[in-house]
Amino acid sequence: MSVGAIHSPGTTSLNGILGKDPLYQAQSPRLLARDRRLVGIHEAGHIVIAEHLKLRGRARIMPNTDVPHPNVKLWIGQFQLHAAAVHRLSTIRRQMVAVAGAVAEECWRTQYGIDRDPTEWSDCLWDCDWMSASDWRLSDHEPGEPTRKLYRACEAVEALLKSDGPLWPRLLLIAHALIRQGEIGRL
Repeated sequence: MSVGAIHSPGTTSLNGILGKDPLYQAQSPRLLARDRRLVGIHEAGHIVIAEHLKLRGRARIMPNTDVPHPNVKLWIGQFQLHAAAVHRLSTIRRQMVAVAGAVAEECWRTQYGIDRDPTEWSDCLWDCDWMSASDWRLSDHEPGEPTRKLYRACEAVEALLKSDGPLWPRLLLIAHALIRQGEIGRL
């Protein structure tokens, strides 16, 4: 997998927007950093699991230039999997790639004592917003309508990505590269 700088995301547009909003003025550097980190971890999760399954993918993160609202992410990301590979994947492997981003976030939050325990998949999978619409589509599930297979995919990915799992160091490496460079991987 190549780790090349395609573009370097800036925060100028977000800082300009946040600077005008009193809700964000005091917290904007902290909010920007946390959102950027979480999006980097999320997209790195997809890349690392795809790589583990011998697939090629590309991820990028960028500022959300829509006018921020307290419930809107300040950074957004995108993961692409080579289209031909998707059709060749077994259901469980496709679901593993689909849930990898959200599971990576939960593993990271648990490692650093933020929010909930990633083993509570029942809470996560019933939340329609836990994964993006594209991640739900890749999983072949309607948002918030998990099956046992999807739970198994989450558990398999968690075993790989949790802090004592074999892919945790790779997850952090890819996330840091993605945060620095803005885009990583190739199709």
